[in-house]
Amino acid sequence: MDLQVIIYLHIKLLQGGVSLSQLASHSIAVPGVQQSWLPGHLLDLSDPQWREFRGSLGTLAAALTAFAACSRLVQHFAPKWRVCFSVWYSLIFLGALHGTSCVHVLVLCCLNYLLSQAVAGSRLGLPLIWSANLGTLCIVRSLDGVPFSMLSTEYGGMLDSLRGPLRWQITYNLLVLRMVSYACDLHWARIAAAKSTPHTSDPPTQGPSSPRPHPLHPDLGSPSAGTSSGALDQVPAGGSSGGDVKRTPAQAAAQLSSRVKTPLSLERYNAGHYVAYLLYPPLYVAGPILTFNNFSSQLLQPSASAGGRKVLLYALRWLACATLLEAFTHCLHANAVAKHRVLEWMQKRFDYDQGSTIGGGMAVQPMHYAVVGYWVLLFTWLKFLVIWRFFRLAALLEGMDPPENMTRCVCNNYEIEGFWRHWHASFNQWLVMSPPSIAGGPAGGMLDFAAKWLAKGDLHRRRYASSWGYRQLCALAAAANISVLMIANLIGFVVGLDGIQPLLAKVVGDPWFFAAVVLAFFSAAHVMFRLRGGQPRPRHAPTANIKDRNS
Repeated sequence: MDLQVIIYLHIKLLQGGVSLSQLASHSIAVPGVQQSWLPGHLLDLSDPQWREFRGSLGTLAAALTAFAACSRLVQHFAPKWRVCFSVWYSLIFLGALHGTSCVHVLVLCCLNYLLSQAVAGSRLGLPLIWSANLGTLCIVRSLDGVPFSMLSTEYGGMLDSLRGPLRWQITYNLLVLRMVSYACDLHWARIAAAKSTPHTSDPPTQGPSSPRPHPLHPDLGSPSAGTSSGALDQVPAGGSSGGDVKRTPAQAAAQLSSRVKTPLSLERYNAGHYVAYLLYPPLYVAGPILTFNNFSSQLLQPSASAGGRKVLLYALRWLACATLLEAFTHCLHANAVAKHRVLEWMQKRFDYDQGSTIGGGMAVQPMHYAVVGYWVLLFTWLKFLVIWRFFRLAALLEGMDPPENMTRCVCNNYEIEGFWRHWHASFNQWLVMSPPSIAGGPAGGMLDFAAKWLAKGDLHRRRYASSWGYRQLCALAAAANISVLMIANLIGFVVGLDGIQPLLAKVVGDPWFFAAVVLAFFSAAHVMFRLRGGQPRPRHAPTANIKDRNS
């Protein structure tokens, strides 16, 4: 029953969204909605991120494809030159993106490298690294990128006129994460190297404080790895792992965790690997983010996920998502309607014309606000999915396997922590998987706690999962969480705090419509519970069998 309700609601939402988009776009000139390359159709390009990415897609694809092709040739014929090639191509790519402003990026990268080499491994290392990077980030943001005109009145204007198409301060957030990751990985590698250094004449033994052996090569992570180059440094970049190797999810997770947490040899934290990591072209503009240890280990031991067949399937999936988004922006102009508050204008025009629709007005109902809000969230999710997967695809083509963002559909979330974990999946891994954790993970509110406790509690869930009342309480808590998630995303990505007030007033002001919204979320929660139950879980041996083996 719940699935039928969701299917029916999605059909009505799609019909309402298409008709509302056509009515709004043909009645008035909505900013951001323009003529399409398809004759007789309009295209919603009101979102600046999607508009700029779509306009530069051809140039980016050409530049990153050339980088991937040349890098593959270098890896095949001269693997030792891979890092050198990546550094030089990254510098050219940086200059093409930022123009003269690339000087800002290079200066800050050099300063962070000097600071990291000076303080990493000391007691004040991490506080100094974090303070310096957060301080520079605040300065860059407050001074709008520190234009040259602020530094020189004579030549500043000329240098500012030679800036590239992309403002460097936009990408500086991700650059700060990479600089912090490099410094923290160097910090923990030095600590691990100091702990693994023998203090007596006895042969060193591997204890709890020593780095664990790297699963990709037994010598990496051994006591000698902290002071010498390690045997992994001798593995060719085009090793046997570059093919299509089937791995279970547990094996893939174990390999990722090992790449992130296992300290590399100290020689690996050099300037070449540092610049190649910070300015890596496929991930420089938008991510996803991966740690320095993960990046550097893949330079010499490529991931099995970068094989030809897997990359081809990934490219076809991305093409399907991009085609869907293009069709979305042709048929549904919800983002432009919400951003420019077209519904409010149509209601005012309807009241001004005394109930007439000739002037483009319309009697706006709560359902119109709900339709616009829902499709705006779908557009935002699909936009980021296409952008992030495009850059990850470019990295896979080159032989690098960064973590995936958007690992779950936006409609399949009923808790705040789960939404964060699957939306910014690579950033979440960056936070929680570094040794030790660089920072604490995100914290949810009381509604999130209630939904998690009701839906995911282990002992109580096993005991009461078959109870009808328990399932209904789970769905109610999840419905409340879904409401909070939708409101937060609409405020953060589209309409802002002042724009959310008319929507809430319309939805909450009509008791019957509000009850219908709660019922829809309630049914959606039941569907999501079933999807969770259908996912594969690790099977544990019965207790009796375990006792028999131990006896």
